Amino acid sequence: MDIGGIALKRSGKQDLCQGPILSGMFFYALPLIATGVLQTLYNSADTAVIGRFAGDISLAAVTSTSHFINLLVNLFMGLSTGILTVVAKHIGAKHSDAVRKSVHTAVPLALICGIFLLVAGLISSKPVLVLMNTGGGNAEVLNKAVLYTRIYFLGTPAFLLYNFCASILRAAGDTKRPLVYLTISGVLNVLLNLLFVIVFHMDVAGVALATIISQYVSAVLVVLRLQKETGDIHFSFAAMRIDRRQMSEMLRIGVPSGIQSSMFSIANVVIRSTVNTFDYLYVAGVGAANQIENLMYTILTALYTATLAFTSQNFGAKNVDRIRKVLWRGHLLNILSYLVIVPLLLIFSRQLLGLFTTNPVSIEAGRTVMILLMGSVFIDGAMNVQVGHLRGLGYSFVPLI
Repeated sequence: MDIGGIALKRSGKQDLCQGPILSGMFFYALPLIATGVLQTLYNSADTAVIGRFAGDISLAAVTSTSHFINLLVNLFMGLSTGILTVVAKHIGAKHSDAVRKSVHTAVPLALICGIFLLVAGLISSKPVLVLMNTGGGNAEVLNKAVLYTRIYFLGTPAFLLYNFCASILRAAGDTKRPLVYLTISGVLNVLLNLLFVIVFHMDVAGVALATIISQYVSAVLVVLRLQKETGDIHFSFAAMRIDRRQMSEMLRIGVPSGIQSSMFSIANVVIRSTVNTFDYLYVAGVGAANQIENLMYTILTALYTATLAFTSQNFGAKNVDRIRKVLWRGHLLNILSYLVIVPLLLIFSRQLLGLFTTNPVSIEAGRTVMILLMGSVFIDGAMNVQVGHLRGLGYSFVPLI
């Protein structure tokens, strides 16, 4: 089937080795952008509900945890890059047996990493948050932050399972179904946030509980989808086992990616440690600005994933000329995205910040942060495209350096 010149398989999966590249990458990235926006709103729902209905102290507690959570989660999320790269390369090369082994390696790997992350998060939450000066001496902010993170980490096995399985679908050219499943879980998350915070007055525990319930729902949905697949990416629990060769390749690509993300997170943790020494109104404003900043980074992540997936499949298919074109089309999409989105975010910055806090001090602090941060987004986007291209070719250590 052909839509707008883009080759589609009967299942609705996009053929990344055929058709026009620029429009193909654009339509591949659109569901990824929508997915990223939903994931950001998913997290922002916590802060918006808390800020509106539980107050600035609770808002400061929730927003002060994001960099610590990302520090641990990003280390393992890098493996999803390895999974997408390996599966896409095998699909492009039409190595059916290798595709099946990769799929049945990815799922148990997600569960193992998720359980390890859960334990690590529960153990390290309080000492790390204390080290980060969370609350700036305000014991109430610190205690609420510790409670929120400990409940949040109970959902990490489901979080990794969803993302690893979604990477399998994306490697096969399907970016729409992960969006559908995240939409369902995201709506559930918002409804549970409102129920737990407004009706049951559960404060930060309520938003954390809403998040992990939603994560388990999205994980179940994506696993069921893989079980219903009839092609090489079909998943069966009976066939689930780790293939050392495929796992080694996933780790070779994914571990450097995870380390790279974690290094950025370490820098953010250090910065956040300083921010947390400010008055809680400024902490709340910076946290709200970070939530909006994440909206822009969902676009950069989508361009990274599109470049990675297109490069990987065409690398497997040995389409050398097409691989070169993928890189430059990715850079063009980055330029267009920056010129359209950043001005809109800055123009409506006060209104967007007002979704999280009504305090004028917090809003102005958040707007200052947004103005300063948005200047670097174009460079970040160019880096993401280049890194996605290199990883798609199997080079993961070079981008880390």
